[in-house]
Amino acid sequence: MVFWSLKPATPPQRKSHTGCLEKKKEKSSQIIF
Repeated sequence: MVFWSLKPATPPQRKSHTGCLEKKKEKSSQIIF
């Protein structure tokens, strides 16, 4: 939940499309962090 606090909450409209991409980015960030 650390990466969540780093970035602001994105609107549902964007999540529906870039949700997968953002999730992948978050996973990468988690590994780096």
